[in-house]
Amino acid sequence: MPQVLKDDIKNRIINVAIDMFKNNGYAKTSMKNIAKEAKVAVGNLYRYFNSKEDLYNEIIKEFVDTVNNIIKENTHDMVNLEDMEEDVYNIVNKLEDYPNYLGVYPMVSKICYELSEYISDNKDSAIIFFQSSKEVPSSRLNLTEIIQKVLYGKMKRDMNKTALEDEDKLYACSLAKGFYETLSYIVINMEESFNMADLMNKVVKLYFL
Repeated sequence: MPQVLKDDIKNRIINVAIDMFKNNGYAKTSMKNIAKEAKVAVGNLYRYFNSKEDLYNEIIKEFVDTVNNIIKENTHDMVNLEDMEEDVYNIVNKLEDYPNYLGVYPMVSKICYELSEYISDNKDSAIIFFQSSKEVPSSRLNLTEIIQKVLYGKMKRDMNKTALEDEDKLYACSLAKGFYETLSYIVINMEESFNMADLMNKVVKLYFL
């Protein structure tokens, strides 16, 4: 089969999967239904993607990569990051012990602004990520964990502690989940007339000021 035709079939599968994941959700979408809508045999579909999760990861890959890069680009000066290929979780762990936490609100605000700009132009993959993240946790991007680590650092500074007690960590974890769920709700329910950057900035102020 010519490469051009293979690419056409693959793109058709991806476009159908995007619509089905977005409108029906990950759990209610099957490879059989995707194959039917894409007008390809189920066996042929599995030649392009080994599983539904593999197809899902292909769709959100650019979103995950972009978010990771936005976080790295806005934190590398704070943690003296020398290698931009360093794992984002290592970076956030360093942020937890960042001595001047006064600078973290502007950092988080800028990250969310850049994220909102990207999402505005790539809403489908963002919606699919947030809708399905509980069903298919991404090993490369756990936003709740990242937010939690940043809040750990803020609480250490606010309470003048070098380490947090379990009760403090539970509180930070609950705040992180609330922050994530709020961002998720905004992304999924955003209307064209809304200003996503403004909404995100209000949420950041609520949690990080």
